[in-house]
Amino acid sequence: MRYENFNEFFSNLNVDNNEINLKWKELSKKKREKSLITVLIILVIDALILYKIRFLAIFSIVPILTIDIFIFIISLFIYGEKDVLQFNKDYKDKVINKLLENFVEELDYIPLKGMPRNIYDEAKYGGHYNKYHSDDYFEGKINGQKIMMADLLVQKETTTRDKDGHTKTEVRTIFNGLFGKLNLDKSINTNLIIKKDYGFEFINKSKLEMDSSEFEKAFDVYCDNNIIGMQLLTSDIQEDILTLYNKYKISFYISIMHNTMYVLFNTGSMFEVFSTTQSPNEILEEYFDIMKFIDKLVNKIIITIDNTPV
Repeated sequence: MRYENFNEFFSNLNVDNNEINLKWKELSKKKREKSLITVLIILVIDALILYKIRFLAIFSIVPILTIDIFIFIISLFIYGEKDVLQFNKDYKDKVINKLLENFVEELDYIPLKGMPRNIYDEAKYGGHYNKYHSDDYFEGKINGQKIMMADLLVQKETTTRDKDGHTKTEVRTIFNGLFGKLNLDKSINTNLIIKKDYGFEFINKSKLEMDSSEFEKAFDVYCDNNIIGMQLLTSDIQEDILTLYNKYKISFYISIMHNTMYVLFNTGSMFEVFSTTQSPNEILEEYFDIMKFIDKLVNKIIITIDNTPV
């Protein structure tokens, strides 16, 4: 049975939601407590070291602090990591899988699999990158059209050297969120791009003027064929896009290249129960809304394309 309302979906999950939330709170509390203990131990050790070398203390503060920070970061990964990973796996098996099944037909969800780089490159988004990580891959069909999606982290790492020979490495995140590719049965015989804050500037493409001033103010739309662009971006599609953005402030990029559609939602890490400070129930509702929007958008565009003489 398909659910359009989150509360109905949530109440019919057939999993112990109280157990999930209690476990999440328990693990979160455990991580905080152990992190606090680590900080206290570090402070005591630092005090003893500085007391022993008090005459050189002023010269020792920086290297000591550097070591402290390193130890603290390592401790965050070590404490309860096994329990967290197992809990995350159970959460995906019992909850995320059901969430995706609610919107995707013939679902095949493989949390440890990633989206191939060449599929991401096809979308022509974001320019050069040299660090790429992907997981939570799933594929299936929406309204009979094949779709593949995954969680992506795409970054560009650069290393520079100053005149004194010191090196500095910077990592810039190009995209972090949900990426998908959808194959359409019918081509629109043009290219259409909708973007909010991210993606290339399309210098050689004309920017489309929209009927909705609110939509035009919030998003940039480019299309090789203005008539087809206006036919596809109907007022209700514009309204749905605005509603999602106003609720979650998610920057995104949607591209339709003839008979292929790409969607990139800059949501941050998706489907990870510890990706934010929100409770599992709160973050699940956000995931539900995003998937519902994608499903609704894809269905409307498919129907519009079928009814548009292109």
